[in-house]
Amino acid sequence: MAYEKTIWEDRVVETPNTYRSVENPDGTITLYPVTGQIIQKGTPVSASNLNKIEDGIVELGEQLEHIENKIVELKADKTGQTDISEILKTCIEKANTEHKNVFIPKGDYKIDKIVELLDINNVSIECEIGTKFIVNLTDIDNYNVIKFNNSNNINFSGGKCVNINDDLRSRSLYNGAFLTFNNCSFVEVHNCISENMNYLVQLNQRCHDALIYNNEFYNSSIKEQSSMSAILCYSSYNVDIYNNFIQGQTYDGTISVFGSGSNNVNVYNNRMFNYFDLNTVNYLSQGITIDQGCKFVNVYNNEIRGYWYGVDVKSNVEFIDVYDNTVKGCKIAITNRDGEATEGTSTNEVYIRNNKITFNELYHKNLDNFQLDGFQQIGISAINRYGCKITNNEILVDYTMTTPCCGIYVKPNTTVSKDYLEETIINNNKISLLYAFSTFYYANDGSCALFINSGKNIKIKGNYLRFYSSRSCNTILFKGENTNLFIEENTIKNQNPSMRLIKLFDDSSTLKNSIIQNNRLEDTTILICDDVIIETKNNYFKDNFGFRKIIDGGYTSKLVLGNNTADTLYRITTQYTPTMLFNIKVNVYNTGQCISGLLSVKITNGTASLTNSQVQGNENIRFEIQNNGTCDFNIRINNQTGESIRLYSILELLSVDQITNII
Repeated sequence: MAYEKTIWEDRVVETPNTYRSVENPDGTITLYPVTGQIIQKGTPVSASNLNKIEDGIVELGEQLEHIENKIVELKADKTGQTDISEILKTCIEKANTEHKNVFIPKGDYKIDKIVELLDINNVSIECEIGTKFIVNLTDIDNYNVIKFNNSNNINFSGGKCVNINDDLRSRSLYNGAFLTFNNCSFVEVHNCISENMNYLVQLNQRCHDALIYNNEFYNSSIKEQSSMSAILCYSSYNVDIYNNFIQGQTYDGTISVFGSGSNNVNVYNNRMFNYFDLNTVNYLSQGITIDQGCKFVNVYNNEIRGYWYGVDVKSNVEFIDVYDNTVKGCKIAITNRDGEATEGTSTNEVYIRNNKITFNELYHKNLDNFQLDGFQQIGISAINRYGCKITNNEILVDYTMTTPCCGIYVKPNTTVSKDYLEETIINNNKISLLYAFSTFYYANDGSCALFINSGKNIKIKGNYLRFYSSRSCNTILFKGENTNLFIEENTIKNQNPSMRLIKLFDDSSTLKNSIIQNNRLEDTTILICDDVIIETKNNYFKDNFGFRKIIDGGYTSKLVLGNNTADTLYRITTQYTPTMLFNIKVNVYNTGQCISGLLSVKITNGTASLTNSQVQGNENIRFEIQNNGTCDFNIRINNQTGESIRLYSILELLSVDQITNII
């Protein structure tokens, strides 16, 4: 029973130390206090109150004696000169047998071999502040320090493990850990520190209900690629990893959630800083990795800096939510990719949302061969995946870049044979390749806000894309064959007037069967434009605000127009000789009215002529299209010289009552 505290109060009266004397018959005098008004009654110094204190002291002594009887204290060499691995093993096993806990007093304890424990249950191991375990891990002798097997209700706190060998070149997978748990349940590891270890904590298969929190991991020993993580959750479930601080070089997921059965895992409020060298690249280092068979994993409120991949979501995972993280100076801040598994393996229900990503100096100097279409830094990438939801992220430039960067890079899985692929969503993201507040930073030429490589069934909606007008950056760039895209309600700010909302990567890139509507371009008037032979077939352009130029190039192309303001329809370089039949097909759907328009076809930068009953030279043609109607213009290009020419087909759509005025 808890001791109930007594509140002692002084006695306060109006006239203290005042008495009235009365003579007794036997000649004695009795003094009677004259208190006047009693202001505070006070607490009586009585036997009951004093005995209560005595009883409390006795009870406390019994509790202390009971606690002492429940503890097994490690008694071993504290100077770090003698191996104590067997003594530590015996100490923990004794506590387990006697149903007690372990207390390890401060000191330096040398451990030369694994302390492997089996069937330890309901044991708490508390290390006093100043407790240090000293190991000498090498590439050959790379053992786990303390390992629990088939154990339950283990609480380990306060220890520090230091590897004195700080020049390792390689590590063996699943070795070199401070604490390892195999097939264990209800595990807590907190307030522990590791230095130059392969792992701080391993949950190595079939663990569940574990809490890993308030730990610190430091590593400067890795000089080359190696398989290592600060914290590993391997095929374990119901795990929370939070409030840990990690600094140092890593490779295979600094915090790694890996393997089938790693379900219901939360990784949050961790701070992770990778060592970096501006002259080299820590190749493929990963901050937080979610890989191969994981389900229902939440990664949120983490701060991640200086890795190749900040958050790396890889093969065969489902229901992954990456949100509210801050990622800075990573090669690729957040990625959803194949990983080491077979290309094309599925990743379903991956959400990347509300993250803040910053490009800065950490990797901008590292020119290397591992690039995605020339980009040295990428904010978010989804590679060989479909169905990824990328929403409400903020991607910013925080340094004047010297190499191209890309806000969001998407390359869906093209090997899937399904008729329907789950829709990939890129919605409501803010990508600013310009920072102009207290300082002025901007992305380099060739940078891009959105890059879609062979996209299919992708929705790009409500994104805000901001640029520096003196740099030639692309807004939405398409490579390969792209089809069934919805590009809607996007806003582009401060774009270079010569750039476009939509650009095709090269002359083999296409955009087909897509809808581009209700977009707003604030500082230039080009929707799609290019100077190569391109193909953009069967697209529907409708109600885009401020756009003046639309291109739909290619031989016998088809453009579906609805309520656009457009003056440049085609801009094509051709080398056909001697003649080329060029077809312009203008369709108007669902306008509810008859549409009139003007068409003129011009040739510049070359010598050729045009012949057609409708078009003669550079004259303008007025035409009229009924609602849901089509108007065809077949134009023959006579290019007798065989030189390259540039053809402009200029279209302006007018309402029937509008005044015609073509300059």
